[in-house]
Amino acid sequence: MPVSFHGHISSSHTTSAVPYLYAYDGIGNRASSSTNGVSTAYAANELNQYTAVGNAEPTYDISSNWGPDLSGTLQGAGGVGGLVAVSIGGQYYLPCLDAMGNVAAYLDETGAEVASFTYSAFGETRTQSGSMRGAFPQQIRR
Repeated sequence: MPVSFHGHISSSHTTSAVPYLYAYDGIGNRASSSTNGVSTAYAANELNQYTAVGNAEPTYDISSNWGPDLSGTLQGAGGVGGLVAVSIGGQYYLPCLDAMGNVAAYLDETGAEVASFTYSAFGETRTQSGSMRGAFPQQIRR
């Protein structure tokens, strides 16, 4: 399976040898895919959320609020360290970040910890605990 300089899959084949081709934008979001001559275009916003996939407009059940990342800009460090809050079902949860920009815990609106995480030196989740440990899409900076 060919991989680009940035580690993105550039093409693949199924067992029937049908080629799948992929292209990415300058910051790593998928820009297009093609199979059997049928192309699908992708569009992403400044938060790297897909706003269009072909003719579909994705919706998100979980809303994330972002601010400046570790670089002091919105995307200079790929958003690492820029997560300000996450809204799930109308409730807001605040991330507590470690020195590397990984989410070490989430607090609810009262300040109670609802999830916590520890990581290995290579970013793999070592432990996770709390009543909402599986509810949050953003945890580590990978």
